[in-house]
Amino acid sequence: MKTATDVEEIVTGMNTEGNTIRGRPIARVHTEIPEFVYWKMLIDASEIRAAHGYPDEQTKLCYPTILDATRHLPSARARYYLYCSPHDHEPGCGVGLFVSEHVGGPWKFVQRVIADGKATPSVVYNPERRKVVVYAHGPNGHNHIYDSDDGVDFTYRGRMNLEPAAQGYGQVFRYALPGTDAMYCGLFWIGFCPPECSYRCHSPYTGLYISRDGYAWECVERDFYPPASEFTGNEAAPNLANNPHFTWFGSVPYVLFHDDEIGLWAYKIGEDLRPRTYAGLVFDAAKLPSELEYNSVTSPWVLHDDAGMPYLLFGAHKPGMKNGELLKRGVGDILIARPVEQ
Repeated sequence: MKTATDVEEIVTGMNTEGNTIRGRPIARVHTEIPEFVYWKMLIDASEIRAAHGYPDEQTKLCYPTILDATRHLPSARARYYLYCSPHDHEPGCGVGLFVSEHVGGPWKFVQRVIADGKATPSVVYNPERRKVVVYAHGPNGHNHIYDSDDGVDFTYRGRMNLEPAAQGYGQVFRYALPGTDAMYCGLFWIGFCPPECSYRCHSPYTGLYISRDGYAWECVERDFYPPASEFTGNEAAPNLANNPHFTWFGSVPYVLFHDDEIGLWAYKIGEDLRPRTYAGLVFDAAKLPSELEYNSVTSPWVLHDDAGMPYLLFGAHKPGMKNGELLKRGVGDILIARPVEQ
């Protein structure tokens, strides 16, 4: 339950004195979060299509997720392993692996490591089992578990038991949730329920799920993140349902998420992972170079380097062809932003 202090903090965080985009307050209200600016393209979807045989309709790359491989794998091919998905329902689009010694690249495509995953992969190293584990939204609208000894050759471990009704996109991360013995947490959008489910399909709610071992999951609360207007009192507040990403800025935990055409947003959260304060726009999509022709951004992921410098990775979409039809968001690349002082 929210306390009076929580509510006061939330309302204060929404006071942005009219600084809005389409009615949504955008001012950054927490100094822990740097101002991010576009740096460069990390992965060009057209190059992957040409070199490795992805059809046009399977190159809307998004949902980057990164493993610091050399920390966990004795025979790592490079410092960083980046997994991302072409985000398409076509068979075989899968999850691809890219490797690099530096977060800024160059990134080398290795292979499609998961053939049937199609969206929102999130990677976690499981030290108890010494496995690289990828969770991905895939067949039949469910989320699935895959693990690997080396981060390249994966074995399917079954469907995540995210009941009730969480079949949408989300993220898994290693976090010891206070008051529980869980070592893994997952934030999953309630939307995209299977046809037989009547509970809030395409809803603005996000559920919290926990696991002791990263394989067996239980629901803490399916309405853990309600529509933002319910806890801010502001109808214009963007919801936390769109691919929530847990991260830290300094010693403060945040959840980032996307609003497609506008940009990437953040909420400050507590140690219990509940939202406390709306923190404003983290990255403004309108500030991408116009010559790149991107019209939306999606799926934020923050990586901190050895010096603690945060980098913001995300997918960016632009018009492209699919089955002979021009789509507004037909092609997607992986981009990176860095703090403005860099």
